[in-house]
Amino acid sequence: MNSTHQEGSPLLGSPDVDNIISGLPYIQNLCARYRPELEMLWVLLTYAPFLTSTFRYTSPKFARHRNYPPFTTTIHIFSAFLLVLRYHARYAATRTWPCPELPDLLLFAVFNISSFFLEAHRASVPQSIPVVRAGFQVSVLMHAAVFGASWVQRCSGGGGGQVFFRASVKFMNWFASFRAIKELLGLVDPRLAQPKNTVASFEVTMVLSLPLGLWEAGVPAGVPASLVLLAGFLIMERAVAEAVFGMSDSNPCKRLILASGYVDFNLLREKKQRYDEARVVEGDGLQVEI
Repeated sequence: MNSTHQEGSPLLGSPDVDNIISGLPYIQNLCARYRPELEMLWVLLTYAPFLTSTFRYTSPKFARHRNYPPFTTTIHIFSAFLLVLRYHARYAATRTWPCPELPDLLLFAVFNISSFFLEAHRASVPQSIPVVRAGFQVSVLMHAAVFGASWVQRCSGGGGGQVFFRASVKFMNWFASFRAIKELLGLVDPRLAQPKNTVASFEVTMVLSLPLGLWEAGVPAGVPASLVLLAGFLIMERAVAEAVFGMSDSNPCKRLILASGYVDFNLLREKKQRYDEARVVEGDGLQVEI
């Protein structure tokens, strides 16, 4: 025989390496067998660092202090966690990816509608950041589309919709990845942890975390679609701000647009400030800049 391998000798020159390799199929089978439990454990571990700070928003006093509507915030938080826990509990019980059911539809409707109202409320606050605002608006739209696809498949017969339903639930892990990336950025570049760079930190976090969340969820074409929509929302909301600025504050169309949050409030404030500075503020007819 021309082979240099001798009977009983380690395949890769190290008994330890051989033992690890020979044990891989067992580890793989073990992970496959307990995959539902491992996924639930992973969700709990990734959510855990942020649960305390999140559930503080269920306090009406704390929510108002942070400029969040208390009731909407509370149902938003609880519907999200109930939907995620219900999915993983069913997955562990049946050992197959669950189909969406009526309770899932109700929980998702509460979560997504409350997401819309929270973002509409937060869009007009002075601390609102255009890229972050548009990113959350894109996520609400895409999340609704993915869950909607799962429900349509389920209603079409055959009990389908497992893939899109799973993607819609896994996308909610963005809750943790957004916050984790925000924290990690401060470690990678301490300048991003400084208060003066808060806007830049949130913008980078949004641009990195949204595609990551869609990729983890397995949303088809999710990453390119999110980037295109993000750019489109930013352009659209600036155009809407330009269009509504000249309208009367009592105009029903303007009031509806402002209430929806789909407008660049930052640009509106800038234009209003420039307009006010140009007004005549003295009674003698002289134009005086403030």
